[in-house]
Amino acid sequence: CSNSKIHSNPAPLHKKKTVSISATFPPLVKEYFAIPRVHSLNDWRHLRIGKKLFQEYIAHHGLPDIIHAHSALQGGHLALLISEAEKIPFVLTEHSSAYARKLLRDSELSLSRKIFESATRLISVSSSLARDLQNVAPTTSGKWEIIPNSVDVDYFRSKEVSSPNLKKSFNFLVIAHLNKNKDISNLLQAVKEIEGKADFRLRIGGAGEEEGNLKKFTADLGIAKSIDFLGNLSRKEILDEISNADVFILPSKYETFGVVLIEALALGKPIIATKCGGPNDIVEPHNGILVPVGDPKSLSRAMLDVKKNIDKYSPEYIRKRCIEKFSSSAVSKYLEKLYHETLNSDRRN
Repeated sequence: CSNSKIHSNPAPLHKKKTVSISATFPPLVKEYFAIPRVHSLNDWRHLRIGKKLFQEYIAHHGLPDIIHAHSALQGGHLALLISEAEKIPFVLTEHSSAYARKLLRDSELSLSRKIFESATRLISVSSSLARDLQNVAPTTSGKWEIIPNSVDVDYFRSKEVSSPNLKKSFNFLVIAHLNKNKDISNLLQAVKEIEGKADFRLRIGGAGEEEGNLKKFTADLGIAKSIDFLGNLSRKEILDEISNADVFILPSKYETFGVVLIEALALGKPIIATKCGGPNDIVEPHNGILVPVGDPKSLSRAMLDVKKNIDKYSPEYIRKRCIEKFSSSAVSKYLEKLYHETLNSDRRN
């Protein structure tokens, strides 16, 4: 079952209205049943409901000046149809890793190209994703603008350690969906490399299809005494775990961005991540270390390096730079500038 929504963004555009169209719509707005694997029928139902919701929006708020769609497939497709019908410019932000991971059918790639080529402005959440998208639609080369995802810096705020027992040792933390792409097995091998060379624990938050395999691999490596599997975590538990951690790690094979990394930065934590796309734009010398994908020896060296030099990472400066780059207010300023440029360009044309 899939859900869909249309909502209005209260962007500070001096009474200008932006409609934001996302690929998922919460049940509080509208809900519909999606038939698994019958893609054309599901797409048709999605577009039909989306058009109806847009008409409801117009009835209450009038015609918007800009449409901002998130993700080309479904959200972008609906924005394209509305843009053509109403002669409204549309902005597209792409987030999906499906293009780089080659998870899309030929028909979806063809539709994505059409949407990318038709959008008034194109946004990618990272420079690596922009390169992947340009490979899908070469005519858009040079047109992708990088505007990152944002983090709620008021929620992810430094706090006192809530569980003193956790601070008996140095804590590395990873929070992720436990699937093959997150490559937690690579991190476990890195732990094996350094176990006995330093006093630490690795705490693993999240669940997923690889959880059983990872627990077995942990036992096979003989490192179970250094590992804590935490299971699924609530939002508050995520806040607590990051607050209690010394270093956050993301060892993925591919990421379009890495929101959990900027959540850790908002709490002033140094980070270690693989050079897997999105993290390349996030990790800087003042906040952590980048390592090659699938290289446990490099990852283990980075873990030891950050632990040894933990006092060189300033929590205050890490958080300050995070706020400057990734806070909601910072990202809103980027978007507001883009909206104004889009409206001014549309009037000239």
